[in-house]
Amino acid sequence: MPTHDTHNYPPPIFAEEELEGHTPRLPIENHYGYGVIGIGLCLTCSEVRTLYVHSLINTHDESNGLCHGCMSVRLGQFAVERQRQLETMNVSGEKIYYEFLYRLYCAVYAEWSDVPQHTRNEILEHEQGCPACAKFFLPGTQDPRTDYQPVEAHALNEQEPKPRLVHRRCASTCGNCRQARYIPFGSNTWFLNRATVSVQISISRATEVCLDCLRGDDFVDYARCAGCSNYAHPDHLWTRFGDGQYCGACEQHIYECDDCGADYWEDDGHECDYEEPTSRSIHQWDFKPRGGFTFHGSDPHNLYLGFELETEVAEADSDMFNEYADNTAYLLTRESRGFLKYDGSLEHGFEIVTQPHTLEAYMSEFPFEVIDDLRRNGFRSWNTDTCGFHVHVSRTAFGWDHTQRKQSGKTEAHMLRFTKLIYDNRHYVRRLAGRSSSQWASFDDAGRLTQKIKQGHQSNGRYSAVNVSNTHTLEVRVFRGSMRIERIKSYLEFVHSAVEYTRELSVSPNNNTLVWGRYRKWLHQDQAEKYPHLVSLLSNLPRSIRAESESE
Repeated sequence: MPTHDTHNYPPPIFAEEELEGHTPRLPIENHYGYGVIGIGLCLTCSEVRTLYVHSLINTHDESNGLCHGCMSVRLGQFAVERQRQLETMNVSGEKIYYEFLYRLYCAVYAEWSDVPQHTRNEILEHEQGCPACAKFFLPGTQDPRTDYQPVEAHALNEQEPKPRLVHRRCASTCGNCRQARYIPFGSNTWFLNRATVSVQISISRATEVCLDCLRGDDFVDYARCAGCSNYAHPDHLWTRFGDGQYCGACEQHIYECDDCGADYWEDDGHECDYEEPTSRSIHQWDFKPRGGFTFHGSDPHNLYLGFELETEVAEADSDMFNEYADNTAYLLTRESRGFLKYDGSLEHGFEIVTQPHTLEAYMSEFPFEVIDDLRRNGFRSWNTDTCGFHVHVSRTAFGWDHTQRKQSGKTEAHMLRFTKLIYDNRHYVRRLAGRSSSQWASFDDAGRLTQKIKQGHQSNGRYSAVNVSNTHTLEVRVFRGSMRIERIKSYLEFVHSAVEYTRELSVSPNNNTLVWGRYRKWLHQDQAEKYPHLVSLLSNLPRSIRAESESE
């Protein structure tokens, strides 16, 4: 395996004339160096990788290394920190000093991208390469409890498979054939990260079944539950509710109202005799427009967006509340732009739901003045504990065939890149969204996104950061509710830009284009005119979510 010499040079000591000249005496390569220390667990991401040390980071200890990707992030952070310090500098000498450091660290970060990495093909050819994920096994001296230790398992889709050593984390045991299974790297089931799926075999019990058994005669009729995403047999486990079918375990969360007989999901709650002010213009939570949705605008990729804005008012008598709701509903329905719905999480308000629009249609045609009118009359969204903002993006934007209700491997790959961009950069996305909510927009699925996209399995149900349980859309639920039109437009532009950025993106271990810095660079350099509200918001975000406030 290739290795590289370590060049550890201390940071330069700057003399007075160097500050005035704005340039260092030594070439950039003489200021900092790197080295390879072997194979092991990266301290940051806990993945088995080739580990590097760098004299800018490991100034006193070279025993703790980072993988190439995490080292790149750390080096980039140095430049960002120097840039932030520059903004607070008043003394000219200090400013010159930090300008030099900023340019120096930017150059170090840029040169790091040229440092060679091991490809997955190289790892597979190595005697310790895992045939499932094409990553290293840990050396024998490493922690034996880790999931990267080798176990014997059988490959899927092979006649009389012979067991091979794979990572413990790459193998799963089938409850039907009792064999440990793995998916060979590069096979046509690359979109799965496990060789087994969960199958509900009774109301209270589920088991893992490998894909070979699931495709066999015994499981041919099994389908997926819309609640827990487990597979189950429709003859004795399915219950219809809304647009989906649910297994017996999820059926226990569906209740029937004793007063009106309506079915409702446990977490949604239900009210059939409202004591709060109500309006005939506000529909029930399961309302759908008669005749279907109205699509506004035209897009070559069928990229349509719809948003849900939850809003509440602190004080209003019944007549006043009804008047606000009726006026809002009239302006929304006049050109089939949207409608109002009740939401179980709201105490005294409603949810604005829009018809599908292209981004251009939102910017040029949508009557955002209805939201401004509500804000001026005391309605709030940002400064509440109950309101959120959700954006639906059409599955057709990813190539989904709505006529046959199926998605190709290319469609799933694009959905996966889109979802990973949001999940892998959740720290930045939360700052953009203005909130962090494990209750309403959980990131618990991180690390299991391929299973989420392919099978629809979500550990937190539909309350995931990106909810994939809807038939025709993906729902991005991360945003804090806002009545500010500029912020609403920036939310729409973010989801639209995330779809477009990941459309033809090439992602590999040697070229991680899903990092936030690459997306920001694409956005600012190539798309600033197309997404002006998003660019403006990103340029003015505070350093933490708690530091942000919004006056409504």
